[in-house]
Amino acid sequence: MIQSGTDVAAMALDASLSIQATNSLEKMLAHQLAAVHKLAMEQMGRLSYERDAAVEPKRINAATRCMAVYQQGLLTLHKIRQNGQRITVQYVNVSNGSRAVIANVQQDNVDGLKAWPRKGPPDAVTVSPGVAGL
Repeated sequence: MIQSGTDVAAMALDASLSIQATNSLEKMLAHQLAAVHKLAMEQMGRLSYERDAAVEPKRINAATRCMAVYQQGLLTLHKIRQNGQRITVQYVNVSNGSRAVIANVQQDNVDGLKAWPRKGPPDAVTVSPGVAGL
């Protein structure tokens, strides 16, 4: 961040304080947003000095892409905060010859939680000696 200039570091700190980041991931997202914002503004600022007609559309395109990335970052922050989505990772030890039931729970906007999003029983995995990846 410092290599991009102290103004980006200051913007990143201000952004993380402004959004009241509650954890390190939100802080990192705020820092990324500040860096992308600076890039977009730099590209737009250089347009007024650009004399090469072939480079001008490239600068506009770069600035537009940076602005789109910035807006997606804000939407990501909104989704993280509004949905309260949590991911739980659980490890299960399965012995040779045993079976493990693998299922996922999805949020359905109409019916609430649905344990089985498809018809039929969950997948079962049988562990055999020498099977890689399980």
